[in-house]
Amino acid sequence: MQHINTTGLFGRTLCGLVMTLLLLVPAAMARDTEKYGTPQLEAEFMTEGLAIEIQSRLTATGFDTKGIDGKLGGNSRKAMTRWQEWYSMEPTGYFTLFQVDLLRYESHEAYKTFLQKNPDVADITPRIVFMELDQPKPDFPPMTASDKKAFSEND
Repeated sequence: MQHINTTGLFGRTLCGLVMTLLLLVPAAMARDTEKYGTPQLEAEFMTEGLAIEIQSRLTATGFDTKGIDGKLGGNSRKAMTRWQEWYSMEPTGYFTLFQVDLLRYESHEAYKTFLQKNPDVADITPRIVFMELDQPKPDFPPMTASDKKAFSEND
């Protein structure tokens, strides 16, 4: 059996990463199986940076949040609810991790264009988002009504 050298910087970093994944991934997977977004569920993963990204992506796709400030207030919740209704999901106004991923996928091109046209928003957007935008959007066919129904049943 081969062992990893944990004495060097690389080894310590690798061990720390593995331990973090072992601790966090099962919890995140369990939370991601929640059917509907709730305040408690969303609070477990929501950050100001993610809220900015969600507000921007919703606005870019026609679900206007009436401002992008990293605070998910009434107007943002209304836009989130309208987005959930559009995808035939339970309209709670709170997202699950699955819904965040679906929003990212569906808004990929519109969001890139939105950030180019709104440099003030791009300035407050977390840098890691730009790494994702540099990747091409996966090539899936457009969602049909039956796809939306399946998403709502499995969300």
